[in-house]
Amino acid sequence: MFGHGLACTGRSTSIYHAAMLVMKRGAGESVLIGEGLLTVVRVAPDVLLQYAEGGRDRSYRFHGGFYKANHFMFMGVCKVVLMAVTRREVMLGFEAPKSVRILRTEILTDNETSANTPDQS
Repeated sequence: MFGHGLACTGRSTSIYHAAMLVMKRGAGESVLIGEGLLTVVRVAPDVLLQYAEGGRDRSYRFHGGFYKANHFMFMGVCKVVLMAVTRREVMLGFEAPKSVRILRTEILTDNETSANTPDQS
């Protein structure tokens, strides 16, 4: 049985797992996570992710393809999992409360972009 944001294994012990949003992002592409912005700065020769929220930036670097599969970071209240890396893109998984908005920035309107992206000055 599947519930709101949860999946049940069907075993008699009823173990629940949170749903995960998965998306691929290439270099220069971003994801809005609540009030923060996650940008894939570079994919090769190493992965460089940058997260900006509230005027603060944090970088995450994974060298030379030797990243740990399913390595995760917390960005605000969202758990972000680096699931896979190819030559041109990374596969990221996002686990967050349903109230946290997670969107690819290319689908935002101009008004949403200016209102929701962190100040980069």
